[in-house]
Amino acid sequence: MKHRIYTFFSFLKKLFRNKDSKPFYSPYSKAEKEVFDAVEVGDLVYCQMPLSEEKLAGVPEGHKERPYVIVDKDEHFLYGYYCTSQVQNNWNAMYVICPNEDRICDSFYKKTYVLFKEMVRIPIVNVRYVMFHLENYEIFQIARRIALKQKNTEKEIRNFKGMDDALIPIKEGDILVKDGQYYYLKEWNKSCSTVYKINKHGVCLKRPGRSFFVDVSEQYYISNLSIRDIFWISNPNEVNIIKQAAHNQKHLKPQKPNKMKNKPIYYRKTGTILKQKYSEEEVIYLFNIKKNCYCYDMESDCIVTIHYSSFIWNGMLEKNDTLELLTELMEHHTKWQPLFQNAYNRVQNQTQLAMPNENAENSEHSLCTL
Repeated sequence: MKHRIYTFFSFLKKLFRNKDSKPFYSPYSKAEKEVFDAVEVGDLVYCQMPLSEEKLAGVPEGHKERPYVIVDKDEHFLYGYYCTSQVQNNWNAMYVICPNEDRICDSFYKKTYVLFKEMVRIPIVNVRYVMFHLENYEIFQIARRIALKQKNTEKEIRNFKGMDDALIPIKEGDILVKDGQYYYLKEWNKSCSTVYKINKHGVCLKRPGRSFFVDVSEQYYISNLSIRDIFWISNPNEVNIIKQAAHNQKHLKPQKPNKMKNKPIYYRKTGTILKQKYSEEEVIYLFNIKKNCYCYDMESDCIVTIHYSSFIWNGMLEKNDTLELLTELMEHHTKWQPLFQNAYNRVQNQTQLAMPNENAENSEHSLCTL
């Protein structure tokens, strides 16, 4: 009976073991076991790639051994993520470990990129030596990316042993999803965090396949955030862009309303239809500024100045039609909005206007489009 149980479990181990790794219990020496026992979670460890002999033979020389970030360990294996010196562009799918005076060695002398494509299982016989232990801030940054990977994958993936969601920090620049709404985290707080909404307009953060627009004009507050709410992690350059945009928004001077440099005068009622004496051309009188008579040319759909004495009275627009015309002009000629608004107010109040001044009628102004 005992033999049958042993045979059954041996079958299961062979069935579910990693086919690219060495046999489940590879023979190891005492020295190899001592190196393995010295490894701690959070170490950067130099190991031979845990591949079958056939696949390992296809790996170029010098690349068969590489650093691994160790996140877990049991009696026979290390669990971790492999590193490469090849430059990586996906900020969320890697983490950069930089060398310093205390870390430089033959196998670590330039930037190393930790990749989170998949977690690997490393047997005792593949472990070469411990390079160094990662700093706490590096462990937390790696844990954040692993948590993001866990959220978006169905593959087996482990975070650092003992690192639960409550211990993994949320940082400025994280893009969050809460109740279907995307947010950019400005400042994290246990009770209530400050965020910007991500809308259709704002500062653009480009992502593979899509872009986010962060609206820095208004802050919002949300509570009970966790690492599971993170959708993306912004890089330092993007965080600085949002900071600068928020700073500019804060110090943005409110736009001053347009003021009239010259107050208009009225020789006729706004909305008066004037006809040229020797042709069928008609314009609608708006107002005068000094000696310039401004009218709306219905045929060319623009504002013109006219030779006043060459036009005669030819009727009057209805009040509502005049107000509608002035409203359209305000929308399309924002530079002159105060002038049109002044005329609009006069028409609305039905102010009695003075008759033309003879000197103004004799002033010499040619017809010209403004």
